[in-house]
Parts: sequence; structure tokens; C-alpha cells
Amino acid sequence: MVFTRRRTFQPPQISPPPAALFDRRLHLWVKLRKQGKLKAPAGIKIEPAPSNPAQSKRLMELEIENERLHKKLAQAQKIIEVQKKLSELLQVPLEPIDEEL
Repeated sequence: MVFTRRRTFQPPQISPPPAALFDRRLHLWVKLRKQGKLKAPAGIKIEPAPSNPAQSKRLMELEIENERLHKKLAQAQKIIEVQKKLSELLQVPLEPIDEEL
């Protein structure tokens, strides 16, 4: 008489779909980021998002205005340099400007 070992039923090993893995990793990443345990890659500055949408809109407007004013300042400095060279050519004396404003 031959005895055979009885097999017990084992359900097949089903791995989660890729989307579920992505969701789990994303959830972990967000959790670690909120805890401050993630470091930014070199050269990238991570700033917290403003909690107030009106504040972020205002910040954006101020950054745009700041950029515009920087360009205007650069243009004004070029004009002043040209005026200085012209006054030297015409031999017009200029009064020194007090730089401590």
C-alpha cells in the first residue's frame, strides 16, 4: 500500500497591481516629507506651500513686480553710464553723488 501525502489548499500568491504599489509609495513619501525626513536634491530649495491661496497669489504678484523693477533698474543704470561717458566727452563737470542713501 502506498501512502501519498495530502496537499493542503494554498491560495495563489497575488501581488497588488502596480497602481496600488504607487499609491502606497506616494503615501509614504508624503508622510515622510511632512515629517521633514526627506532631503531635497542638491541645488533645489523646497519651500512649504502657503496655506492661504490669497497669500500665494500676492506672493506671485510681488515676485513678478520685483523682477520688473530689477529690469527697470538695470536699464536706468545703463542710461546713467551713457550719460557719464557723454559728459566726459563734452567735458561737463559732474557733481559727486552721495552713495549712502
